Amino acid sequence: MVQQRNSKTASFICFLVLISIVGSLWFKPLVLVAFTIHCFSAVFLKPKDSFLVLMFLMSFAIVYKFPGIPTSLLTIAEVVLVCGILVKKSIKVHFVLMIMFICLYFLCRMNTEYIAIPKLIIGYLILTSFIQIYDDELGTKVIDFYSVGLILSSLLGIFKEVIPGLNTFYKDMNYEFIDGVEMIRFSGIFNDPNFFSVAVIAAIVSIIYAKRYLRYSNIKSYILLTVFSALGLFTYSKSFIIMLAAALLLEIIINWNTQNKLQTIVELFIIVILITSGSLAVLDRLLSRFEGTELLTGRESIWNAYWEVIESKSRYWWFGLGLDAPYVIKSSHNLYIEVIYYSGVVGLVLYVLGWLRIVLSEHKNKIRLLNFSLVAMVFAMHIFLCGFLDFALPFYMMLSWMIMNIDLKSKG
Repeated sequence: MVQQRNSKTASFICFLVLISIVGSLWFKPLVLVAFTIHCFSAVFLKPKDSFLVLMFLMSFAIVYKFPGIPTSLLTIAEVVLVCGILVKKSIKVHFVLMIMFICLYFLCRMNTEYIAIPKLIIGYLILTSFIQIYDDELGTKVIDFYSVGLILSSLLGIFKEVIPGLNTFYKDMNYEFIDGVEMIRFSGIFNDPNFFSVAVIAAIVSIIYAKRYLRYSNIKSYILLTVFSALGLFTYSKSFIIMLAAALLLEIIINWNTQNKLQTIVELFIIVILITSGSLAVLDRLLSRFEGTELLTGRESIWNAYWEVIESKSRYWWFGLGLDAPYVIKSSHNLYIEVIYYSGVVGLVLYVLGWLRIVLSEHKNKIRLLNFSLVAMVFAMHIFLCGFLDFALPFYMMLSWMIMNIDLKSKG
């Protein structure tokens, strides 16, 4: 009963903050009301409930800003939450030392990009804090709050072009000619449809595991999976369709391995019907993006340009050009090239191992190959995306850690 009351409190806080954020699109000072409520809740709510609020608000980070401040207020609220957890429950010393060591290296590669190190520290610490306060009962609630936040932000994103206070956050509405027709690639209120597709895939994979192993409602699961699949398809993202196929395969493997063979056959039948249905024009247009020679949509030339700079001097290869190095042509569209360009191979190894060391910690069960599915998908999708300081990456790592914490031999 106590947990239920706290969950309702977290829901009420989410409602108040959401109303204030949406209201700030017409009256900017309301975002400070949202931020004040959020910070007070981070201090006075139990840490578990504070994380539920954080999960809900993740999808609103782009518009959760005050004019003139480039950093999302979500990041500042994360600082408040981490400080509160450090006071209430200490984070293990070896994690703090590891984070300090990694960030010390990146500090040496920084000249004027002063905000980079605090963002990196907060990303690592917020994930570590989540692991310290997590219990099995929190799992389904995390997915609920994350899913509802992503859906509501997507509904707001439908009006991106017509709400004056909303469209000021975007330079590009993501119109593109697909199969000869000018289409808008849906991205919710994210800046880019490919970043949005990572958030959607994280939701889909988490729900697949929760349905089988965390006693997540079957009806709710299928509704959410349908909604998120539809949202993802409207991004017209090639990486999304590949990962959606992988997620469907994952669903089949999990059901088959857990003796739900009849359910597996029914799901396969439904999938075949949907794929062969002529009514899914959006799927036809999406698949048309795989035709022709430009499967990487120009990324290859961008990657080559970055590699030419990286390979021009051996010190660039090992230690990078520094965090304030300018773009080569444009953004690298690849997390790994991005990190090497800024901080070298040494920086890439430290950066990735930092995330993996935390995600692989504190598990009660034996980690099996299927436990790695979400973390592998997230890092695979970032082959085509930047994300060194992506505000959303710690949240995907939280969901990844939850999946790695599931005992796959459990019957749910």
